[in-house]
Amino acid sequence: MAILGSRAAARASTAIVLGLALTATGAASAMSSSAYGIQADFTYQHIATGLGPIGSVSGAAPPGYAKTVNLGPFHQTVPIVPDTAFVPTLIANTASMKTHVTANGIAVDSASAEGDATVKGLDLSLVVNPPPGSLAPVLELLHVTAGRVTVDTSFVRALPGPLAANSTASFVGLTISGPLVGNQTIKFTGDAPNNMVLFQSPTLTITVNNKLMAGVISCTPKCTFSPVSVTGSALDIALTNADLGGKSVSGDIVVAEARAGTSGLSARTDAFVTGK
Repeated sequence: MAILGSRAAARASTAIVLGLALTATGAASAMSSSAYGIQADFTYQHIATGLGPIGSVSGAAPPGYAKTVNLGPFHQTVPIVPDTAFVPTLIANTASMKTHVTANGIAVDSASAEGDATVKGLDLSLVVNPPPGSLAPVLELLHVTAGRVTVDTSFVRALPGPLAANSTASFVGLTISGPLVGNQTIKFTGDAPNNMVLFQSPTLTITVNNKLMAGVISCTPKCTFSPVSVTGSALDIALTNADLGGKSVSGDIVVAEARAGTSGLSARTDAFVTGK
């Protein structure tokens, strides 16, 4: 049975269990990986809006592959609510993005895949724009900047040795501020441990190096969990009925995400939850 839901509570657990007609050993030969620089999804009442994924790249073996996407300066303004007055808006800017995926071909006793993403010159804002012609100022609710954001995710199975599913993330000059984080300034630089929560409130959760495993459980008779893919998000900003200029908005902003594992079974971290 799959455990499904929104992304916000996935930080409480690093493992997602999928009960599928799939054996852990049989899935090891066909590997895949993917990565992107930025993605955002929002919902307001019955309306969904979003951005990206930007700079996405993916591959599936066999045969083995190595793919890279490089993007120069990026700018996008995304209105979140269809209105003419005081519109919540995402403004995304980056100096560059690089995404990369690789995997070996079919091997008798080993299989591996890797995905990574780097975003430089990150500048994200959640703002509320006043009506055209209004003298009211733009209201900035959340501002996120970083010199560099990087994620690297790998999945390696070498028989008869143990499986290794890893996700690492690092930051240079990450700074977060604004009313949504209590008008404080949050700073972080360096390597982040898995599933580190920088800020949490009833309406906003900010996580760095968000690692999520997907796998199968077999009971013979003892039940064991066998990972088949790993997804890592360097920076995850989850909104839950957040007040954006009088509009209740839920959604997710992800910077630098990568996935690696077996083909045909993946865990999108915005699709799985457990309880807080």
